[in-house]
Amino acid sequence: MQLQGLNRVVRTCSAAVVFSATVAVSCGGDKSDSAEGQGPDCDRTPALTWDNFGKGHMDKHCNGCHSVLIPEYQRQDAPAGVDFNTYGDVLEWHDRIIARGTRSVLDEPTMPPGGGPSDLELSMLLEWLECEAAKDKAALAGGT
Repeated sequence: MQLQGLNRVVRTCSAAVVFSATVAVSCGGDKSDSAEGQGPDCDRTPALTWDNFGKGHMDKHCNGCHSVLIPEYQRQDAPAGVDFNTYGDVLEWHDRIIARGTRSVLDEPTMPPGGGPSDLELSMLLEWLECEAAKDKAALAGGT
């Protein structure tokens, strides 16, 4: 009987999360239909990389909460396991970082919750994730 109750709670919570995400994206600020949502120009030379941009950005703006080195009680509700210490971590969470940490989906990023990155840093983050990191993510997944 307890298992049935737990299943009902999980289904209810899952539906609430999906509904909340749908409302958040569809209530103004969704850029999926705009020219701005088309993505960055990937012609920078040299290209942004983990070493010349990504690691520093993650350390400055994300790893105060999203780090394996931060104890759970200091993570400010960042889920355990959602860490950005390594390039592999970033590739694993690539799509969520774009959705929550850039202006690709919403007018204002929801991460970091207190703000922080400048407009230039936000543009560079999106450029790095969509132009360079996306290639490595696809290669790891067996794409081109």
